[in-house]
Amino acid sequence: SPYLSYDQFAAQLRAMEERLGDPVEASMWEMQQMAGCEIYSRKITFPRHSATLNVVFDPSGSLLGFTFTDEKALLTETESAHHIYVSDTIQLPARLTMPSAVSVKDRVPVVILVHGSGPSNMDESMGPNAPFRDLAEGLSRRGVAVLRYDKRTFVCPQFFENAKEGYTYDDETVDDALSAIRLVKDSLAKEKAIDPSRIYIVGHSMGGMLAPRIAERSGEVAGKMRPTMERQLAYLGRSAEEARQLTDLALAEIPEVYLDMDARYSDTATAQNLNLPMLILQGERDYQVTMDDYRTWREAVGSRQGVVMKSYPSLNHLFMAGKGGSMPEEYQTPGHVAEEVMDDIANFVLSGK
Repeated sequence: SPYLSYDQFAAQLRAMEERLGDPVEASMWEMQQMAGCEIYSRKITFPRHSATLNVVFDPSGSLLGFTFTDEKALLTETESAHHIYVSDTIQLPARLTMPSAVSVKDRVPVVILVHGSGPSNMDESMGPNAPFRDLAEGLSRRGVAVLRYDKRTFVCPQFFENAKEGYTYDDETVDDALSAIRLVKDSLAKEKAIDPSRIYIVGHSMGGMLAPRIAERSGEVAGKMRPTMERQLAYLGRSAEEARQLTDLALAEIPEVYLDMDARYSDTATAQNLNLPMLILQGERDYQVTMDDYRTWREAVGSRQGVVMKSYPSLNHLFMAGKGGSMPEEYQTPGHVAEEVMDDIANFVLSGK
């Protein structure tokens, strides 16, 4: 049936409220007719977003469905909207969160947030969770500016679908992080109270894996897919054979040049060649990036001066607290990045290491 049942309607409303919160205000309803259907629209303001709600009725008056369009994140007092210009055809919406003007006595360091794999908006939204928004708010309260942006795979997915020659980590992640560094140096540091000599990359998941490459290629900043996929599938209860077959299917969809770069790039080896301060944080309940990965990092750079490493027993892949074995469903439970993680990042950045 094309119609929404009461239960489906209620479930969609719940999902909307989880993601956007309770409405703050709404405009008058407007109605237009299209193909015999009546479409009622009104603009709604939520605590953090504005969006247009469209409710569609068929000619007999039955509810066909509702959608949100023109969703925009609202700026807070300490936020400003920007664009990262990667090329003539690629501009990524970005947002700078500054510490409150009262708390800023001098120029502040800035953190650039770099996402994990897959398409992702600037909040790195996952279900009702928004870890990058948490970090922007939490770090700015602690005296650190934060720049975050929509990932290229989120803004222009067609770039990747149409890439006949394939694409690499650089296309997906690294080039855009370098463009974000340029935006800070060429523009934001002139407009805002930002210290261009104190730029930090904070990478999550694949962004963390690529942070050494970003640093290496920028020259100015203060991979292994198959085993990772197979290990995650085994953790989720797949047999070794199933894990291998599912990984084969997934890798068959990934361009050869991307896999070639994955085979050649080593995050720890690259990090060993960098004379830079590093902060390496790990959730001990994380099944995607595991304590084995953390131990590999400790062996590679853990004893070096300027390297700080810390793991958190109760935290998962999103650095959110929980109990027992972490599973994908946990990411659908509303939560926030742990305060101690934000304390540790801010202390590291502000200590000027």
